[in-house]
Amino acid sequence: MALSEKHRSTLYNQLGDTVGDYEAVGELLSNIASRELDEPATRDFVAAQVQGVRTEIESLRTQISESEVRLTRYVHQELAGFRSEMAGFRTEIVGIRAEVAQLRAGIDGLRSDMNRTNQWMIGLVITLVLGLIASQFIGG
Repeated sequence: MALSEKHRSTLYNQLGDTVGDYEAVGELLSNIASRELDEPATRDFVAAQVQGVRTEIESLRTQISESEVRLTRYVHQELAGFRSEMAGFRTEIVGIRAEVAQLRAGIDGLRSDMNRTNQWMIGLVITLVLGLIASQFIGG
C-alpha cells in the first residue's frame, strides 16, 4: 500500500516529535512506498511471477523441442530424397556409360570397315595401275 505525500509528511512530523529521532523516522518511511509502482513486492507476488516465467520457459522448451523434432524429420526426408536422386543419377550414369561403350564399339567397327575399304581401294588402284602398265608393255 502506498502513502500519499500528505500522509507521509504527517507521519514524519508526528513520529519525529514522538520518537525524537527524525533520521530514524525517515529511514522507516523510506521502506513504505510513496507510489503504487514503488510498492515492495510480496513473496506471493514474486513467487507468482517466477512461476509465470518458469511456465513460459517450459513452453519455450517444448516449442524448441518440437521444432527440433520437425527440423530433424525434415532434414532426414530431404536427405532421403537426395539419396534417391543420387541413386537415380548413378543409374543414369551407368546407362550413359553403356551407351558410350556402344558408340565406341560402333566407331571401332566403322574404323575397321574404313580400313578394309581403304585396303580394297588401294588394291584396286594398284591392280589398275599394273594393268595399265602391262597394257603399255604388251600393246606397245
